Amino acid sequence: MITKVNFKKGDLIFRAGEPGNSMFEVVGKGHVGLFLDYGLPTEFMESSVTTDEFFGELAVLGVAIRRYTAKAMSDVTLNMIGSADFDEYAKQDAAKAYKILTNASACLRDLTSDYKRACTTLAQYADAKEKGGDIPAELLNKMKNYAKR
Repeated sequence: MITKVNFKKGDLIFRAGEPGNSMFEVVGKGHVGLFLDYGLPTEFMESSVTTDEFFGELAVLGVAIRRYTAKAMSDVTLNMIGSADFDEYAKQDAAKAYKILTNASACLRDLTSDYKRACTTLAQYADAKEKGGDIPAELLNKMKNYAKR
């Protein structure tokens, strides 16, 4: 079932790390920020969505853990589309379905890039440990940043 939900400026729609089973479409006026490291000193808005744009697509495609914290940057109305309703929603509008899948594909590419960088960092750490001596501060900082995500 597609449900209209309203959020006031500053409301959190969901938090990173929470399980998810729905995606959202911004309807009417409004703006949602997607944050990494929300509430931490390293917090930053990775992207934002506005009218007729989507976020949280991976949740309806089987990726259950939220990557970002979504925050209403203004009063906003959203269509909340549950994973059980996604097929029917996508059948109603091929252009929207294509946009959703394109967004999801970009998210998966970003996750793959993050994974590769994390693997490289771990390999560098293992090499440094094997050689003995001090671990470079830059490498330790990279590892801390990955551990926070």
